[in-house]
Formats: sequence, structure tokens, C-alpha cells
Amino acid sequence: MSHGPITAPKRFFSSVERLCGQIRANGAVPILFATWAYQRGGAKLTDKGWDYDEMTQKLSEAYHKAAQENNALIADVGRRFYELSDTQDLYAADSIHPNERGSRIAAGDHRGSDPAARKGGAVVCQTPQSRPWRNP
Repeated sequence: MSHGPITAPKRFFSSVERLCGQIRANGAVPILFATWAYQRGGAKLTDKGWDYDEMTQKLSEAYHKAAQENNALIADVGRRFYELSDTQDLYAADSIHPNERGSRIAAGDHRGSDPAARKGGAVVCQTPQSRPWRNP
């Protein structure tokens, strides 16, 4: 449920805590894949009664809070979608899921913190202290 961090925050934060614990118990570092808002002007966004900037900001705040609380890294794919959405077509016909270009950007967003591993300007993993998106 891509809007879970907004519509069901208690369940979202509880799930993140449980999964981060399981990941660490297996010797790995958790990375939260911070998702994107529904497409600006899309029917699904309108159906929810949300504004694109509002959904982006609320998702970003929830993922950053969860990362800080669980000392997890964050792949801020939602921020990258926001930065590119006015200049590139990133969404599939349903205005929720990514199209091929959006999928490539999302995949490049969590490959690690080595800048040399980046392609196409994708944002890579950030520390929990990184700041959530804010509408300029």
C-alpha cells in the first residue's frame, strides 16, 4: 500500500521497526525504499483528495522519521521522482506505478552510497540524518 505511511502510520512504523530488527538479526543493514507520490494531476491522487506536493512531503517525512527511529539508510526515490516529474514521463498509465523510465530511476536509487555507482543522476542511499523533502 503505497499510501500506507500517510493513511496507516501506526502500522507503517510498527512494520518498519519489525523488519529492520529482522534485517539486522541477519547481519544486514536496512535500507528504506522511500516511494513516490501518485502522478501530478492523476485520477488516483484526485480520488484521495491529495495535492501532489502534499503527498510527496508527507511520504518523505514518514520515511525519514522511520529511518531515523530505526537507524536505517534511506533510498529517497520519491524525492528523485519529484525532481524529475515535471521534465520526464515517469509513470505508467495508472498514474501510480512507474513506467520503464521510472523503474530505471527507482532501481538506480538504491545501489549503494558509492557516487561512482550512480547512473542518470539517481539519488543513492542517505543516512537517517538526511532531511525530508520540503516544498520550496
